[in-house]
Amino acid sequence: MPEPLGTTALTPGFMIVHGNRLDDLRDLAVSWMRRYPLAPLESERVLVHSNGIAQWLKLALAEDPREDGGGGGG
Repeated sequence: MPEPLGTTALTPGFMIVHGNRLDDLRDLAVSWMRRYPLAPLESERVLVHSNGIAQWLKLALAEDPREDGGGGGG
């Protein structure tokens, strides 16, 4: 039986997101990880194009979510 809309349960799986606007992709990844946090000690993998983009995304996830930067994984 499907779950009603508005629940926060998420089925594990593989998701591909493609786009040309890096800022929008970063904001989507950060908001997705904030909305669906993993359990402690659970691992999550994010594949990106280059090491530079990976570092940039790590910095966005490390930002304080209370600031207006749009980043912060929690």
